[in-house]
Amino acid sequence: MLIYKSCFFERNEKLNIPNFLFVLVYLIIILSTQTALSQAIVSSDALPIFQIEARIRNGNSGFESLLATPSTPPPGQSGAGAIYLNPTGAPVWNSNGNVYGNIHTFLMNYNYLTGTTTWNIDFNRDGDYLDNQESVSKTDPTLISKGFKYINLFVQGHSSGLIAQVSNLSINGVNMGGFSSNSETAVTPLFTDLTGLFTNIEITGQFSIGGNGGQERPRIWVRLGTPNAPPTCSFVSPVNGVNLPSPANVSINAAAQDPDGNIVSVALLKNNIELLSDLIAPYDFNVNENEIGQVNYQIKAIDNLGAQCFSDLLLNITACIPEDIDADGVVNTNDFLSLIGLFGQNCNNCAQDIDHNGIVNTSDFLLLIAKFNFICPN
Repeated sequence: MLIYKSCFFERNEKLNIPNFLFVLVYLIIILSTQTALSQAIVSSDALPIFQIEARIRNGNSGFESLLATPSTPPPGQSGAGAIYLNPTGAPVWNSNGNVYGNIHTFLMNYNYLTGTTTWNIDFNRDGDYLDNQESVSKTDPTLISKGFKYINLFVQGHSSGLIAQVSNLSINGVNMGGFSSNSETAVTPLFTDLTGLFTNIEITGQFSIGGNGGQERPRIWVRLGTPNAPPTCSFVSPVNGVNLPSPANVSINAAAQDPDGNIVSVALLKNNIELLSDLIAPYDFNVNENEIGQVNYQIKAIDNLGAQCFSDLLLNITACIPEDIDADGVVNTNDFLSLIGLFGQNCNNCAQDIDHNGIVNTSDFLLLIAKFNFICPN
């Protein structure tokens, strides 16, 4: 103990308190900064719903660019409320001596506290975004204080071999490398934030487009997105577990909603086999059920991005009267033959033991004869 105490006091005597505090504060600043920065990794998740999209593509004689927020168009469509840079695809690009294959720098900034996105392209390659049509900005109140789980880079070349290429891609200071495509097959890496959500976002890199391949390609998209919320679905009627006499004409009604898109189809399944489908609400189905016992139905709803939900419905189908042994809706020769097949035998809860005394005998025969030709009401 004395040795430890001695060492402790000796070290304290030599410690410069102001320097120690400076180092401590410096370390705290570094740690808090590192924690605040989003840590991007390449993800294998399914493509999400995109809410902000910035596009670069070829024009007729140059390239143009746009910023769309909020937006959910597929690649190649501008989306509602898009703001364009170099909208005709020629003037700014041509006036600065650009040719296909030149390398340009781009920068996207997103401020989650204000919901503001800024999209910048260095058209004249002078190292800034201060010149004509090099920067656009848009604030969307619906995005205030909202982060994104995903960042997607979409790079597509052309069937003729024309290249779209991104190099030195950096997300919040993390270098993610380069990506290119020289065909109609797009390269679409998806990045996820290890810390949970991307909040303040800075994405930068260089791009080049290797020629004019038509209206849409080559092209590059930088897109911020959130996960697709799956739909919800349920049976409205009949009540789960209800008892219905056979033959049962069952009217089934289901409900389905999608919180961030739309329902494209609702299907009715029996024992996991699809019977019917409906594309428009209300989702109504009619089935004739002759099977005796517990019958399982399912509703499957699919949203516009392919996410699914399921809901189960259990029906208890019974014969309308005990004498209708085969539950086909009428007491007839088929029921008589079924009873004769077990006549004189003991049985436990079999349908042929109409009086439930444990044996198929004359009393069951007499009960059946009394109801012969009886037709169950629909």
